[in-house]
Order: sequence, then structure tokens, then C-alpha cells
Amino acid sequence: MSQQQVVDYFATRPEGVLKFTQGALSKKLSKKGELQARADQNPSALSGKRARVVTRPDVEEALWLWVQKMEKKNEIVTGPMLMEKRKRFEELLHVPEVERLNGTGWITSFKQTYKMKERRRFGEAGSVDIRVVERDRIAKRRILARFDKRDQFNVDETSFFPSAPPERGLSTKQMKGKKKNKFRITVAVCCNADGSEKDKLIYIGKSKRPRCFGKKDPKNMRPALYYRANKKAWMTKELFEEWLRKFDEKMRRQKRHVCLLLDNFSGHDVEYKPKNVECHFFEPNITSYVQPCDAGIIWCLKAHYRTLLYRRALELEEQGEADIYDIDLLTAMRLLHEAWNEGVSAETIRNCWRHTGISPDDSDDWEDVDNSDVEMVEDDSESTLHEAWRVLMAYATSDWSRSQAEDELKAVLQDEFNPVDWQGPLNAVMECEDTESAVEAVNSLMPEFTKTSSHDNPSSPSHAIRAVCADLKKAEEDFMACVQELHDRKRIKGDMPPIEDLLDPPEEREDADSEETDHWSEGDKGLKEIAGYVEQRWDATGQLRLADVDEDEEQEEEPYKINYSKALEAARLLGEVCTNRGDFDNSFDLGKYL
Repeated sequence: MSQQQVVDYFATRPEGVLKFTQGALSKKLSKKGELQARADQNPSALSGKRARVVTRPDVEEALWLWVQKMEKKNEIVTGPMLMEKRKRFEELLHVPEVERLNGTGWITSFKQTYKMKERRRFGEAGSVDIRVVERDRIAKRRILARFDKRDQFNVDETSFFPSAPPERGLSTKQMKGKKKNKFRITVAVCCNADGSEKDKLIYIGKSKRPRCFGKKDPKNMRPALYYRANKKAWMTKELFEEWLRKFDEKMRRQKRHVCLLLDNFSGHDVEYKPKNVECHFFEPNITSYVQPCDAGIIWCLKAHYRTLLYRRALELEEQGEADIYDIDLLTAMRLLHEAWNEGVSAETIRNCWRHTGISPDDSDDWEDVDNSDVEMVEDDSESTLHEAWRVLMAYATSDWSRSQAEDELKAVLQDEFNPVDWQGPLNAVMECEDTESAVEAVNSLMPEFTKTSSHDNPSSPSHAIRAVCADLKKAEEDFMACVQELHDRKRIKGDMPPIEDLLDPPEEREDADSEETDHWSEGDKGLKEIAGYVEQRWDATGQLRLADVDEDEEQEEEPYKINYSKALEAARLLGEVCTNRGDFDNSFDLGKYL
């Protein structure tokens, strides 16, 4: 088919006319190789008029393949994760130092190019199936029924920035030219169900011998501190196995057999099989509903710690210090120790365990429930309505479509579901521009439920248990009083952010996501597989190999063009060849045809 025939076909196409000239088509076909290369680099490369300039398209393709891999696992990819993985791909693809990107400006254009959505993640509630939550609650009740409350334990880790000031949306006064101290540690929390035992906090940093420790070993300090270190300041299998062995030995000495509940973080999957500790894992992505430490205990720890931190900042401000939020690791660990042992009460811990609904005492008829029929778990209409509002909150904090939300509501309410009753709340969520405003909309629509229910808001433990946990409410009030005083003293400026952002800063959430998904991505092996595939498509300079650009065999070839001077030169050369061969007749006649 000729180019003109293609133009004529689209000009009269029955399903829709598409008009363009033969010249425009020819111009596009002449650039097919370039356009194909752009399309191979990313899925939306041809949506703009100009090609996006990419320094190393091979690295970008590897990064995009990794993102797709994570999306298939239903994992959220954050900015810090993109930066970390880009650095690793630059190493694997042997990118010269001068071509590596050190800043963060490229992240925005990368997300725009690949149509990546920015989502705020509240715990893990965004991707929760309510029926899975109920099934796991039932399973845990049956397990825990074999243990006394004092023998029911939960351990969980959280990412932690000890010196993080209350600056979400705020500008802080700082010493000119001084970099902000934003070191990160991991803190592991372990406690039992009746709050009678709070195990020693585990601190994981990056330096084996931080300068602030001096020559002292943390375990010999007062108070004694459990500190370990690795390159990324994350909980690893080795560190967790070391702790589990110590915990198992402690239970053996006390002649106790206990249950230890864990999330499905791969760092908890160790070869060691304890004899006095029975380990059980929660289902994936539901720990904000069923894990006690994730349902308010860690939140309360952070509230008490940051209250102590900001009281210290107020004291430093009165002493004339400029950088009032600066704190070293040892001081931060001691404040955390104080917050854990003196701030987080046994009552708070008991209420957080009760809030999850996994304790046998929280359900009188749980033994009679058929585990295969999750929708019929709770006959009480009030509890069912609470579950429906939790579905609405999950809709507000995830990328569910409206039809998905309606299907979940139908599954929970069954015959009681009336589309008219839920039209207003569903519309309110849809009209919100971001997750934060959607959560606020849901909270504003169910004030009565937040006062009476212990399962009302999966996005924020403080909202969910505030009514039944006076200690936590008091801790939050003390914390906000410190923040307000700092604001009044002009040590922080701007509009006050919500307490969720102050006690659970975005960088801590993102870093926790990065830690978990780094293990889920099968570590370096998976990255090397991606890099190997990319190396087959791109050369060492980051240019797409020609073999990967398939040219259309039916494309019309343009005639070879030669100017007059080149033609005369060609005639002269041919004449010389003819003369050398003894063909004198043709050697003198070639030029006359020009």
C-alpha cells in the first residue's frame, strides 16, 4: 500500500475520519527508528511533541522494569526507593561517575513520564481486603486461646528519625550553612498482651561505634541499651535471629511457653526454631488492623518520645541554642528508653491489643464461627456497620475504583446494603483531590462512630483507639502543647500540619516501605536479572542497539540523492577506470551525459 493510499483510507474510514497529508506521513515514517526507540524507552514517550532528554535511558529502563515488578506485587514505590534503586542500577550497568544523577529533580519527571501516581499510604490499610482481616482475626483468636495473656507477645519494627523537627509544611529556624541532622535508626518493640512485660527496645543504627558512645558499650550503660548496626540500619535475618535466640532462652529460664506474633516481613523468616517460643505470622498487608504494635503502641511510643524531644528543644531555646532540634544517637536512645518505660503504660498496651480484635476475650462466640464463611462472622448490626465504614476508609486511602468499593460494601452489608444510603459518602471521597482530604471527609461523616468504635479508622491508630485509651489521648495533647509552644515562640512557622504527619513523618513511612519492599524484590539477584536484560538491549554508552529497532519491511525507500558536483567527480573517476582498462571510447563519453 502506498503512502497516498494510506492517507485516502484514513480520510474515509467508516469508524472515524483521521486527516493528514502524504507529506506528514512521509516525515513521520522517515523518523520511525527514532520514534520506535523513544517508545521502547517508556510507554508514554510519544505522548509529547518533544522527546524527554534522558542522560542514561538504559538505567531508566531498568528502573521502570523494577517499578513494574513492584506494581505486580501490589507494592507502593516511593521517591527514596527510586533513588536507592537507581544508584544500584548505575553500579550494575557500569555508568561513569560523571553521568550518574545525585539530585532528586529527575524523580518528578520520571513519575510523570511513566504515569506513576503519588499516593499517601496510611499504615497498610490502603490495600486491605476486609474479609482477609476477619479471617486472620479468627485464626489468631484460636491460637491465642491456648496461652495466658502474659504469654501472648507481639514484636514489630519502625523506622525512626530521632531529630525530625515538626516541619511537615513548616519552615524551621536553623544555623546558616549547617546541614540538618537527619540520621535514621530502626527501633523494634516487643510487649505482651496484658502490658505486664515490655521487652528492651532494640536500636539498629549504621555505625558500629558511634562517636557519642565514647569507649562504653551500650549494654553496660545506665540504662542498659540493646544496640546493633549494619550498613542500612535495618532489621536483618541475622539480627532478628540473634534477638529471637535471646528471647527464647529468657522464656526457657522462666519455664514459660509463649506465643510470638509477627508480621510477614522477610527479615523475620529465620532458620532458627525456638523451643519455648511459638511464632505465628499475620497475613500480608493487614497489620494496621490486627497487629497490636502497629495499631497504637508504636504510635504512643513516638508521641511520648517527641514530647520529650520538644520539651528538650524548648529548654535549649531558653538557653539560647540555635539548633534546638539537634540530638545525638545516644541521647535519642535514652529518650526512647524513657518514653517506652515511663510513657507507654500497661493500660495503653492492653487497649491496643483489645482494639485489634485478635484476643479470644474480645469475642464470646468465636469458637462457633466457620472460618470459610467470613462474611457471616459478626451478626451484630452495629459491628457490621463499623466494618462498612472501614471499607469506606480503605476506599479513601487506596486506588480502588468506585465499583470495587461498592462491591466490598455489598460483601459486608449483604442484604442491608442500600446504594442510596452510601451515595453521599462515596461521592464525598470521589470529589477529594488527595488522600488526606478524603480521609478527613470520611472522618467528618462518621463522628458518632469514632466516639464509640474501636475499629473505625484504619488510617490512624490514635483516632481508632482515642476514646478507649485515655493515656494515648493525654500523650497526644501533651505533644501538641509542646508543638504549639514552639510555634508561639517563632521556632517553627507556617500552618500546623495534622498530628499524623508530626508523629509519623512521611520520611519514616517511606523508609519503612523501602525496607520491606527491598526484601520482597528478592534483593540483588532480581536487580541483576533486570540489569542483564537491559545490557542486552543497550550498549555501554547507553545507546539502544540497532538490532532492537525493527524497521518495517514495507516502508517505501526514498531515492538516493546526489548533487551535480558529485556526479561530475564520479564520471571522472569512472573515466580513469575505463582508461586504465583500455576502454578509451567510454572513458571520454561519460561526462557528456551530465
